[in-house]
Amino acid sequence: MMDHRGLSEIVAAILLVFIVSVAGAMVYYSFSYKYSLIHEEVSRERMEVEDALLESESLTILYALLNVSESPSSPPLYVAVGTGLKPPIIGAIYVNGTMIYEGEIRLPSNSIAALRIPTTVNATRGDLVEVVLAGISGVRYHATGYAG
Repeated sequence: MMDHRGLSEIVAAILLVFIVSVAGAMVYYSFSYKYSLIHEEVSRERMEVEDALLESESLTILYALLNVSESPSSPPLYVAVGTGLKPPIIGAIYVNGTMIYEGEIRLPSNSIAALRIPTTVNATRGDLVEVVLAGISGVRYHATGYAG
């Protein structure tokens, strides 16, 4: 009679390798599927954020100077601004809480622009000056400059 114990151990080993391989493949595909879903969701959210940023107004006040040396009674305000893809339309400008300009200033996109606005603000050399550019959309851009 033949001894089948050796054959049973081989079959058991092959069966064990098969079961482990199938379990490993199931785990891999499960994580791979979940990863692809997460990756897709993150990519979609990133695109939404990028689109929102491209559509939003962008302006940075780089420099603000109330030039009392030029004209003490009506010193002009000099403001340098940097704009993004969609610059705001400036509807009003305030210095120390006082409106000095109302209208529409259209700024070029992706550039640095200089504004010169006449004022009647009383200030002395060295005073801090709060400047607010108010967009017609309601967004306000604040900066602190000085009188020089």
